[in-house]
Amino acid sequence: MSIDDLVGIVKKQQIDAVHPGYGFLSESEDFSKRVWEETGAIVIGPGWGILCNTGDKLKARELAQQCKRKGAFELRDY
Repeated sequence: MSIDDLVGIVKKQQIDAVHPGYGFLSESEDFSKRVWEETGAIVIGPGWGILCNTGDKLKARELAQQCKRKGAFELRDY
């Protein structure tokens, strides 16, 4: 999907809120920021400030480790 095309559709159709669904767009800092700033539409879900740390799996893992949270990134022997 082209973020440029989607931003254009939001503008043309005067859409006031966008839910990015699941997958690529839901993790895109660029999509969230551009829709908000270029169209004024509300993006349902985390903002780009959060996505900059969590949208990238490696950054999310580093953040989790910095927070000393245990989760999907830790395997234990029982």
